[in-house]
Amino acid sequence: MKANDEKSWQVRSAEAMRYGTALLGVAGSGKTNLAIRLIDAFRDAGARVLILEPKGEIQEWKGNFKAGKPVKLTTISDVRAWLAGDSTLGIYQSETETNWPKLTIDVSKECLKWLEAPSNAGSASVGAQKLCLVLEDAQELLSEGRTKLSKQKKSGLKTLVQQETMGLLLICQTVSDVNRMVLDRLETLFVFRLVDQSSISFVQERLRNMDARALPKLPAYEAVVMGRGSPICHPVIVSTSPATTHKPGETTDWQTIGHWRPFQVHGVFSAHVYRLDGDWYMDDHEKGIIFEELIRGMPEIIEHTVGERTDRFICTFSEQRLMGKSAVLEKNAESEGGCWYVLQGTSLRGWLCPTIFRYFDTIPQVIYLHLLIPPTNKPMSFKVEK
Repeated sequence: MKANDEKSWQVRSAEAMRYGTALLGVAGSGKTNLAIRLIDAFRDAGARVLILEPKGEIQEWKGNFKAGKPVKLTTISDVRAWLAGDSTLGIYQSETETNWPKLTIDVSKECLKWLEAPSNAGSASVGAQKLCLVLEDAQELLSEGRTKLSKQKKSGLKTLVQQETMGLLLICQTVSDVNRMVLDRLETLFVFRLVDQSSISFVQERLRNMDARALPKLPAYEAVVMGRGSPICHPVIVSTSPATTHKPGETTDWQTIGHWRPFQVHGVFSAHVYRLDGDWYMDDHEKGIIFEELIRGMPEIIEHTVGERTDRFICTFSEQRLMGKSAVLEKNAESEGGCWYVLQGTSLRGWLCPTIFRYFDTIPQVIYLHLLIPPTNKPMSFKVEK
């Protein structure tokens, strides 16, 4: 698919960095491939990136980054020198290190010290991250059970979690041994194939109505994505392709990670809505709905909401509150097998025909709407509900 296709998926780099992101999945599921794409997107957004990689498998990171190979670091002194230099990409690897949780905190403290230096503090725009720390094999780097941390080191870990000046990207096969305080900070999840129950349960906690039974069956290079780093308010499956070697001077849209399709979430639905010859229609092939005309006030509600900005969009709707800002339809009166609804904050009324029963067993009291407008995949914001 082309990058401007309505199904293309673009990461929100600033949100993914600032509020923390995790890539979860078994070996070979596509985590490192996606990490490379995200790191390039972060660097395009103006951040420097430091990778901690405990297994020394530098080969899989070679040649796939937009701006060449990362600078290899093996000591804390190397980290300080890298921070003082101009390189935008470094990778810390050591074959002799035995206490990676302690080292992770030490490296984090050096990074935070650099960020707080007068030459850096306050120089970035509000909300921008100048440095992102990537923790490959986070189950080794942030293990709770294998290495006891002193009270001072635990305090350092708490500082790492609570700060928002440094971006954080975790890559791990399982969350079973990862410090929970760190996991709870992460507000964007890319969930690849998972088989261990502790990780599946963690994902289930983050979104209670998600059908986690699909996770062990995901094919390679496909991930369920949710959270602030996604432009879509509900979980979707994003398909990526293996990273390729980039040629000097090659122009690429690094924000576009892949393309997406809906992920089955109980009670959350999506339909394509479009205008044709002045009238509004909706399609939902999964429900057998094609060329369904929206009438009796619904066109006025749509045009009030979208204005002149588009003649097509993807509408996600549910009787459950959706993540992000939503428009809200409130039940007014049942009529002719359907129901009249009022757009919250206005006097506009629109009628939904009996097709509504293809989605709901009973007529909802409230329907939350979230609109995604192609080609930018920029979700619309609404003034009708804070």
